[in-house]
Amino acid sequence: MLLTGTGRLAPSGLSPWAILVRDGRIAWIGSPTDAPVGERVDLGSALVTPGLVDSHTHPVFAGDRSDEVAARLEGAPYT
Repeated sequence: MLLTGTGRLAPSGLSPWAILVRDGRIAWIGSPTDAPVGERVDLGSALVTPGLVDSHTHPVFAGDRSDEVAARLEGAPYT
């Protein structure tokens, strides 16, 4: 099954993404244009996180925080 979405958080901003799941495991990750053939499921702007990761956040931070993440990656402190 090939999961696709509209935005992957990257230092340069949001970009389209695709994840190939085979036998319950992630088999491939990349751009939808380079994706292997398979049943596609469009997840739109849904958030996909690994099962064993604490993606701690608060509802007050809902929405696109890519500018804030990019600043942190450049070394900006939390204020």
